[in-house]
Amino acid sequence: MKTFDERRKSVEEHMAKIKKGRRKAWIAVTSLCLVISVLALVLFLPYDTTPPSMEKYKSNDYYDLIQKINLTTYQPPQYRNRFEEIMDNLDFGTVFAPGKGEVDMPNMQGTVAAYPNDDASGTAGEYVEVTDNQVSGVIEADRFKRSDKYLYYLRNGVLSVYSIAQEDSCLVGSYEIPYYNRALNEDGSDFTYTGTAEMYLSLDCTTVTIVTQIYYKGTGTCTELFSLDVTNPANIRETNRISMTGSYLSSRMVDSELLVMTRYHISADKVNFDDPTSYVPQVGKQDGMELVAPEDIESPEELSHLTYTVVSVMDGKTLDVNDTAAFLSYSDQLYVSSDTIYATRTFTHTTEKGADDCVSQITKTEISGIRYAEGMLEFVGSVTLDGSVKDQYSMDQYNGILRVVTSTFTRTYKEYSDKYTSSMSILSSEKNVNLYCVDLENWEVTASVIGFAPKGEDAQSVRFDGDKAYVCTAEVIVITDPVYFFDLSDLSNITYTDTGTIDGYSTSLIQLGDGYLMGVGYGDSLQLKIEVYKEVEGKVVSVCAYELDALFSEDYKTYYIDRENGLIGLPTVQDGAKFVYVLLHFDGYELHEVMQRSYSGHQDIVRATIIDGWLYILSRDFGVYQVFGSKN
Repeated sequence: MKTFDERRKSVEEHMAKIKKGRRKAWIAVTSLCLVISVLALVLFLPYDTTPPSMEKYKSNDYYDLIQKINLTTYQPPQYRNRFEEIMDNLDFGTVFAPGKGEVDMPNMQGTVAAYPNDDASGTAGEYVEVTDNQVSGVIEADRFKRSDKYLYYLRNGVLSVYSIAQEDSCLVGSYEIPYYNRALNEDGSDFTYTGTAEMYLSLDCTTVTIVTQIYYKGTGTCTELFSLDVTNPANIRETNRISMTGSYLSSRMVDSELLVMTRYHISADKVNFDDPTSYVPQVGKQDGMELVAPEDIESPEELSHLTYTVVSVMDGKTLDVNDTAAFLSYSDQLYVSSDTIYATRTFTHTTEKGADDCVSQITKTEISGIRYAEGMLEFVGSVTLDGSVKDQYSMDQYNGILRVVTSTFTRTYKEYSDKYTSSMSILSSEKNVNLYCVDLENWEVTASVIGFAPKGEDAQSVRFDGDKAYVCTAEVIVITDPVYFFDLSDLSNITYTDTGTIDGYSTSLIQLGDGYLMGVGYGDSLQLKIEVYKEVEGKVVSVCAYELDALFSEDYKTYYIDRENGLIGLPTVQDGAKFVYVLLHFDGYELHEVMQRSYSGHQDIVRATIIDGWLYILSRDFGVYQVFGSKN
């Protein structure tokens, strides 16, 4: 039997073991709690969604621009915390961004082909306008220009010059753009000129300016202009060249000034605010391009997208750049009046969620103007309208008023979401067409006609003619349209009428004079339909129509239009494989087919003209056909 001291010692040892065990348990629990707390802090701490500060660029000339681009390019964390990211990456791989390429500007000369030329004196001839320009005196680029002696035609990177000599006409000279549509790295190149190419002929007929695009492997697209001396077509030579970052949008020639508009897109994953060339467009010589100055860049407070419309004004013969300006967040349609360039940006305006959890959206367009004069550019104002603008013909400047036709799209929807999924329920949607008149003194809407078309229709083609406007609307899937005539002579009392429902719809409208309007488009079976309308006693009526089971080009510049003699010609594709040029005559009552002649090549690149009763067709081949008796 244990003594009292032995029992006491045993109890003390047992209690010590218990205390030690409790201490270990407490340490373990405390450690576990600490680990859990740390893991919770690491895994479930919310990610910071605040865009990075740009304060270090405060002294940078482009600081305001940097702030806007930063807010637009910043991508908040995809996950709320580290735990969500880890769990998601158990199922999905990692996406790697491509590296940044380098621009190596080429210094290539075009290939000149010389042909026998009876005109050794080198006199270039007198300029003759063949492009049906939207604005008088504002010449648009085209594949085809002419003088009284030569036809100049640009196709597949080759400028061909033909003599005007009826059945004795022939090729007298040509110039080939280097590396045009060739495979990258062919002949060791890192670039290729792409299929977009147009040209101008100077008013003294001594210079052809070609506007085209060049694509650099790993970098992107630039716009390039070639100045060619064509005084003697048998000896064409390049005299100058200029480049600008971005793709070609449009251009105009006014007197001796050349206006060139390009589209430059900022690659969000390649923006480096220490390097302005990654987010600011450049213009200039190949070996010394310059950034557009910060004071020459216009942008809205909030950017809807990271694309510029860049405008450069230069000497039409030397290509010396006089001034450059840019609209950031603009890249849609362009319209050029006799003194102002109008650029548009279309965006979606979303209302805040209402008490019923419904949200409404509507398309809107902001139009900004930049005035050009004596080689200088100046921003003059902007206005925001409901709807989107289809093309340049949907805008027109007249007596200090900008007239605009827009197509609106509105919808109302309700969103449903939970922790894992989200969905949208469309409650209603509606399309229609508006006409706006904007006072350019204050850039405010001074008159409008809202929702004048049948519900569900868009504007398919628009033409303005002085104080009149013509609008063809259609719901394409239904293939019927009305054509509207607007009297805009009194903006406080705009009146309009329409043709009523007509089979098909017009993609282009052509004013013929004497109150006649011609629509080129589709019939009820999506075949070619050309219809003539006339305003009679306040109504627009159909006078006659010509229909042909054929495909045709919607490019307005492919049409030959002679209003004075009532002639229209256009290339068609019949029976799926017959390439036929069709020439029609409107005698005031009917459309008569004058002739059909074959051509080769795609219908979008075909051009034609009639000179002294002979039809000249320019395509892959060159054809000359007598239409009427010679006037000589």
